[in-house]
Amino acid sequence: MAAPAPATNVLTDSGFLSGVQDWINTNIGRIKLMWPLKGGWELWTQAEIAAYFISKNPLFDILREQPVYVNKGQAADFLINNSTVPATSGKIIVELKCQSKENATTFVAGVLSDLQKLSTIDPTFKGTQLLCLGIFFDQSAGNKLGSQGFGIAIIGSEVGLAWKYA
Repeated sequence: MAAPAPATNVLTDSGFLSGVQDWINTNIGRIKLMWPLKGGWELWTQAEIAAYFISKNPLFDILREQPVYVNKGQAADFLINNSTVPATSGKIIVELKCQSKENATTFVAGVLSDLQKLSTIDPTFKGTQLLCLGIFFDQSAGNKLGSQGFGIAIIGSEVGLAWKYA
């Protein structure tokens, strides 16, 4: 008997990473307009990435700003597959940092802080995949994150994506 086909409404971690890279590649022109803005562009990016995935499949379960931490005052940038998979092993919690003109000197520290934050998830999410992402423009930020074990992809020769599982 053949194994059942995977549910089409479940977003995998590799599918999420690939989609984020595709979103960046498609939106480089818009991103270049956003990153210098005062106040940053992370919230815009969260909404845009969520909309990107929902446009690809309206059944994807991708939630923003979800209280998944022991400290209920903290929220994860994304909680993926929360209602579409019964076990925590299919869920994905994502923290995202976007380098901006304002946070250029503190960006790497912010990404590393988000990575550490992922170690404080509520025990009800034990077994969930934990992923930290950083979108950057400054190659030295990419080099520093790469030296910390982050995967690095340069997209369109201008924008970098760093990722690491916690």
